[in-house]
Amino acid sequence: MQLLSQREWRRLLTAGLLAANAAVAAPSGVILVTADRVARPIESIPASVEVLERDRIEQVGVLSADSLFRGLAGVDLQGSGLPGQMTRLNLRGLTSGYQSQRVLVLVDGRRVNDPYQGNVEFSLLPVSGLERVELVRGPASATYGSNAEGGVIQFFTRRAEPDRPFAFLSAAAGEHRTQEYRLEQGAAAGRWDYGLALGYHRTDGYLETESGQPQDWEAAFGDVQAGLNLGDAGAIRLFSGVYAGQGRDASSDRQSDRNYQAAEYRLESGSEASMAARLWRNAQRDVYDWFYPGKGRYDLAGLGGEVSGSRWVTAWSQVSVGAEWRRDEVSIDEVADAIDRHSDNAALFVQEAIETGAWRFTLGLRFDHAEDYGGFWSPRLGAVWQARDGLDLFASIHQAHMAPSLSDRYVKVVYQGMAFIGNPDLDPETVTAYEMGLRARLAAAVTVQVTAYYQDLRDAFDFVMTGPGEFRNDNAMRSTVYGGEGELRWRLPRGFSTFAALSWTEGAYDRFWIPGVDGNRIPYLAPWKGSAGLEYRTAAGSVHGLDLRYADARYADAQNQVRIDAALVADWRSRVRLYDRLYATLRVRNLFDERYEELPGVPQPGRWMMVGLEVPFR
Repeated sequence: MQLLSQREWRRLLTAGLLAANAAVAAPSGVILVTADRVARPIESIPASVEVLERDRIEQVGVLSADSLFRGLAGVDLQGSGLPGQMTRLNLRGLTSGYQSQRVLVLVDGRRVNDPYQGNVEFSLLPVSGLERVELVRGPASATYGSNAEGGVIQFFTRRAEPDRPFAFLSAAAGEHRTQEYRLEQGAAAGRWDYGLALGYHRTDGYLETESGQPQDWEAAFGDVQAGLNLGDAGAIRLFSGVYAGQGRDASSDRQSDRNYQAAEYRLESGSEASMAARLWRNAQRDVYDWFYPGKGRYDLAGLGGEVSGSRWVTAWSQVSVGAEWRRDEVSIDEVADAIDRHSDNAALFVQEAIETGAWRFTLGLRFDHAEDYGGFWSPRLGAVWQARDGLDLFASIHQAHMAPSLSDRYVKVVYQGMAFIGNPDLDPETVTAYEMGLRARLAAAVTVQVTAYYQDLRDAFDFVMTGPGEFRNDNAMRSTVYGGEGELRWRLPRGFSTFAALSWTEGAYDRFWIPGVDGNRIPYLAPWKGSAGLEYRTAAGSVHGLDLRYADARYADAQNQVRIDAALVADWRSRVRLYDRLYATLRVRNLFDERYEELPGVPQPGRWMMVGLEVPFR
């Protein structure tokens, strides 16, 4: 590993200590599940984390899940925020082409990265029925295996509790003939509870194809869950959902259908021990009618099972162990070729949490194995020091990996006369990451989180030219990324609150297959990104907010020749209580009609507005 110079270390530390981000710095007493797969207080987690609770999700008022993360420190989001539009989300500068492969995404513990590319289409993830979102920045392969190089995002759906039913109705409409309707309802009686979330959205989009047709999208979706409390014998919960969408992008007409099923069993033995078992299945079919001749059909399926347990073996040591199995299956008929493949992946992991005085240590190790590309070890070491009440310092070392997907190994497509061919002999790419930071609660009204990190990415995948018009996938790249990020939230008197955010990222190629690229800046890394805002809550329950987002200029190619200019964008949101449980909503995106791009040649929407009504019952 190439070490940083003293000057670079000083820049890294200075940026980390001066950074300030905002969205939601988790206060003392918050319990997180995603970081360690067991419920743990935020004070004991050696990582930078973010928590979005139900109230915050309602206030942001987004159409698809990707926009929940816009403006958060360490998050790089490119896309329009409209349903069905292409969106890419990456964490801490670990960009990956036009995909979101280096972020692992879970919904109630179920992996949703697709079986073919390992990608997540955030713009197809609706926000109906969400109770909470947890974001863990930094590698997490020691806990979750492949794809968790940049971090983990987990969505938790809403559940009813005894004597606490819920219901939520909403309707909104706006520019580009955009509409959204949502219904959520749940209740509990005796040992049973259930939850239901239904939704529909459509938009004509803000772009047109070369023939003048709108790049539109329309989708209906629904999720249902039911739980049975078995008392001392634990609890069982079942999940199921469907999604059906269709629309048009710049190169094709598309139909997309998804469904999933999951079953979960949990047993809690007081605060001393717990165990969980989960089975899940994802299925999706996408049909593309390309504007150039031909159709592409993609049938993908994922099947998985896991079991894990945790126990305090002494007063100061908690041990967690678990095992997973997952099968990825694809049946694809593309213009150039057909693919019928599957891959089986198995894993064992163990983790120990040690608490002694003001110190908390986390040691983790996971082994993943697939018959077609071998095995991989993912170690982790983290420490938290509670320097004083309200001040936690943390540091960690991780090694993470991304396994070659079925697409990386077996794809064969022809695009604009050039052939792109997979490589069955690929090795997993790896990242070794170092992180240090602090969490501070300066007063009841002020929370701060600051982090600095360094990442060494090796054997990354890229298509390498092997002949005239032919590119083959290879472990062709190595790069270094380091930076600082932080967050600050301040609750002011008289119903006001404010936040500020700043992320600094440096990254360059140490090895690249194109001559002259070594040392160039990694595409899409903006040196500086920031956000800030002011929110006002009235005594009657209305909320108004102004949010600012800034992204520095950056390059869009490895040769550093295509430049994307800097942009400063303002958004407005209001949620006004009209009567009892009736609210009116107003959201104005790009308030000052800034003209800017996040992807080359693809302008972002100008000013657009949504108005709506909401009726929450809690």
